[in-house]
Amino acid sequence: MPNQKNIPVLIVEQDSQVVDAIKNILQGSQYDLHILSSFNEALSRLKTEPFSIAIVGKTAETDSPFEELLEMVKASPLTSIILLSDLPEEEVHERSEGCGILGHVGRSVPPEDLNHLLNRFRQIAGLL
Repeated sequence: MPNQKNIPVLIVEQDSQVVDAIKNILQGSQYDLHILSSFNEALSRLKTEPFSIAIVGKTAETDSPFEELLEMVKASPLTSIILLSDLPEEEVHERSEGCGILGHVGRSVPPEDLNHLLNRFRQIAGLL
């Protein structure tokens, strides 16, 4: 179980505005942020480094977090994945079925939505 003061989070997103929105929510808390824009690099890191959470959106290789989701889950099955998508909840559920994601937030990254999923992660990990 990760130390409550140092939860490693991998952010995989090419849009700097989306990354900045996530950083504004997570900085100054117990998260250790690692930011990448390449899916291939993220996949490599997931295979070699333990990340508690991966927040995954558009990458240099793809505009959809769903296209490579299964590969990420296989590379690091214990990493909780949060998708960045503006698709409706039902479509996200359908497209990510069987991957066991923690959930998704819109690409505008509403703080209440991201914090809700982070609280869910902390509950699951026994950190609350």
